[in-house]
Amino acid sequence: QQTGGNVRPDKCRWYLIAFQWKAGKWSYKKNMDEEIILEDENGRNCTIKRLESHQGFKGLGVITAPDGNWKDHTKYLIDEKIKPWNKSIQTSYLQRQDVYRAAFTSIFKTIDYTLPATYMDTKQCKDINVELHRNFLPKIGIDVHLPLVYRYAPKKFQGLNSLNVENKQFIEKMKMFLMH
Repeated sequence: QQTGGNVRPDKCRWYLIAFQWKAGKWSYKKNMDEEIILEDENGRNCTIKRLESHQGFKGLGVITAPDGNWKDHTKYLIDEKIKPWNKSIQTSYLQRQDVYRAAFTSIFKTIDYTLPATYMDTKQCKDINVELHRNFLPKIGIDVHLPLVYRYAPKKFQGLNSLNVENKQFIEKMKMFLMH
């Protein structure tokens, strides 16, 4: 309020991270009854929503959880980004080359944007790849059973040069490491 702005309680979230030890192994404590109350712009007290350590929270297009799981982010990419894109190309009248170009300039970029900040495991990356190529391949006239090596290989090796989420995630990590 001193700088002319207010905290918006509807946009705030918080985590209580506490550990418990049993037989030499730690785990996150759950179901603790703590809360944070802030005043909104009208002077009313508002309780800020508390999330558990396994729940993700979206910020800048990436859904992160303090315990390091990427379930919510994977679900977000598939349900909120890939499936709507798949539905739109499925019902479109775009030509094959237009769908191919659209994939590289839209949905692949959407997923690519989040990869430097993620640590999704092999299964999560595979789930994204499967959903990503479910409608894309048939729409560009490619059999969905095309061996993966041709799907992801560069064009100079007769491949589609399609996005492989796990490989791209690794490459983005290596680029950050080398540039740092």
